[in-house]
Amino acid sequence: MLRIVRSCKIYQNVNWLDENIYKCSYKCVRYAVNLSYKVLQQIIGTPSDIAPPLCILHDLLSNKKQWNSIGKTINNLTKRPVVIVDLRNHGMSPHTSSHKYEEMAIDVQNLLKKLSVDKAFFLGHGIGGKTAMCIALLAPKVVAGVMIIDVSPASSPKQFDELYSDIFTIMKKITFKNETKLEATQARIRKELKESLHDDIVMDLIISNVVLKSDLTIGWTCNLDVLIRNFNNMTSFPKRLKGNTYHGPTLFIGGQLSEYLPSVVNLAYRVHGKQDLDNPIIILHGLLGSKRNWESMSKKIVHVTNKTVIAVDARNHGDSPHHHSHTYPELASDVKHLMDSLSIKKADIIGHSMGGRTGMVLALTEPASVSRLVVVDISPISTAGVLNDFIPNVLKTMKSISFDGINDVNKAKAYAKKLLQSKSINADTIGFILMNIGVTPYKTVGWSCNVEVLSKYFIDIANFPNMSGKKYTGLTLFLGGGESPYIPQEDINGIKTLFPKAELKYIEDAGHNVHADSPTEFLQIVTRFLLLN
Repeated sequence: MLRIVRSCKIYQNVNWLDENIYKCSYKCVRYAVNLSYKVLQQIIGTPSDIAPPLCILHDLLSNKKQWNSIGKTINNLTKRPVVIVDLRNHGMSPHTSSHKYEEMAIDVQNLLKKLSVDKAFFLGHGIGGKTAMCIALLAPKVVAGVMIIDVSPASSPKQFDELYSDIFTIMKKITFKNETKLEATQARIRKELKESLHDDIVMDLIISNVVLKSDLTIGWTCNLDVLIRNFNNMTSFPKRLKGNTYHGPTLFIGGQLSEYLPSVVNLAYRVHGKQDLDNPIIILHGLLGSKRNWESMSKKIVHVTNKTVIAVDARNHGDSPHHHSHTYPELASDVKHLMDSLSIKKADIIGHSMGGRTGMVLALTEPASVSRLVVVDISPISTAGVLNDFIPNVLKTMKSISFDGINDVNKAKAYAKKLLQSKSINADTIGFILMNIGVTPYKTVGWSCNVEVLSKYFIDIANFPNMSGKKYTGLTLFLGGGESPYIPQEDINGIKTLFPKAELKYIEDAGHNVHADSPTEFLQIVTRFLLLN
């Protein structure tokens, strides 16, 4: 049975380890505040009888009310007590002149002591996630495990600064005119903001901070001026905790389209031509391909354009690291990470198939980084049936091939070729697949591509992610094979919704691997496009 109580002790007969709470300086403890909180399901017992409670810590400008529904669901599913907290300067918790992560960590530890809890799990979102990480690093004995939602201790994206700077600017302009009716005030503010603010999520976030206060006036429930003054403290993780380690269970959960929790890998690449990284050409291969497939074409493009060409191995392919995930936003982030590491501000992108969709996502999410975009035989609108039917069978066959006991790459290729031929796969495709046999990251002979992960994420590979509302207005060329079904002509209207300046061309008699089937015509069309003024 669910029960909500305002103040209680979750556990009785607990010997609190006081030393856990005083890991910070005296100054931090001296300024600790008594947080407002809600406990779901009071259970009387001892820690040996009951699972450690879950403590939920919200993000900037949020509060415990917004986590009430999730807290109830977790409580019902796990039968674990849940404590939902208002951080200092938020919700119903006290306002104070300072707002640092170490201080917020001490606030929460004080609350656990008040509730006679000697150990808890923590779920923290945004600044609540950083607060949970601080607790784990400062007082690991009180932490049973941490779940961090969409925030990193290592970096803070520029979007965080930009978003909240805009929100704070909007909130500072809002005035309260001695109003006494909360709903009417919220409706007035919503109406005023609609003209300049078109993001419903941001709108709701702002409105949720308009409350009837204890003195019966209407105003901000958050301490707006202090949050603005201390904003720099929230954008970075405390440097003094560098070197501290938490060895307990830790789960980071990020949004696929979010940049708050990067999940990038350091891609393998090869530079062709002069080492001039001012607006180079970056080539992204297709599924089960590698930079080796583009070796000859890369050199030809260098010769014609006199520009630097960088051929890249995608994650889980070629010489690039294997990773447990494989989505287009992640692949695009990998490419952006490579560009940043090489100090490349803008580049022309050529992407084939999977690489084409990666290039499209990069252009839509980081348009300032893409000078021109060439998409080779793949559409963001539809998926060819052959992709859904044929590739899963190829991956299944690859997974079934064991290279145990084979220590020679050539012998492994001969063995795999025989098995692939028995599956009635054509010779060209077999040759393409066999290029994936080599020395694995584990120093054994086998598939250089991550067949398990590619199989697991095939649906993500076969479908273009939802990019509604985004546009890339740079010059874009879609180049399809005349004998390929991968870019239907009827997709052009949908393509132009995302890429208004897109043009669509076909090379007759070419299949899906346009650059290999008709290399001369491919080179002519692509280089002419890239050299346009």
